[in-house]
Amino acid sequence: MKYFLILFFCSISTISYSQDSVNYRFIVKDPVIFDTVSNAYMDMNLEFSYQRVYLERNIFREKGLFTRSEKGITTTVFKKNGNTWHLKNKSGRWVLFYSDSCKRMPTPEIMIAGKKYQIKWVEKTKLNDSEVSIFVLNPVGFTINHQPKYVFDAAKGVIALNIDETILIRSDLLKRQQ
Repeated sequence: MKYFLILFFCSISTISYSQDSVNYRFIVKDPVIFDTVSNAYMDMNLEFSYQRVYLERNIFREKGLFTRSEKGITTTVFKKNGNTWHLKNKSGRWVLFYSDSCKRMPTPEIMIAGKKYQIKWVEKTKLNDSEVSIFVLNPVGFTINHQPKYVFDAAKGVIALNIDETILIRSDLLKRQQ
């Protein structure tokens, strides 16, 4: 009986949270179709998908959110408690990413494809009757030509981005005729 209890408690301690995942796709908000036969449209090449993998109920990994190529896909781990988000930094510590109670937003650093960026919150705005925040990724120690703007909702995470004047929105938030 003693061995049964030890085995039982060991098996319970090894049961971990089921890793549920959700795939999100960013699509062009207002496509300009230039080929009605193939349904091809401008900026179609900017569209991409990423995967959210839940490690625990409120901790998840965003795989491919900040990188769109298969090569060097970046994984970012977030912890969400209500409208407060933390980001796991490269040393494995949780740092504040977003909080709607902050007067001055944090500027954590993030590694993307082996390069360091600093998150810079640039503005707050209203979108569909809810407040969203916009941030950019400032490169540290190098320059980039194009700097996408990420639209962040405290309940859903990154919901849209603006790349070179093209707006991409998460497909689960935008319904359009195909």
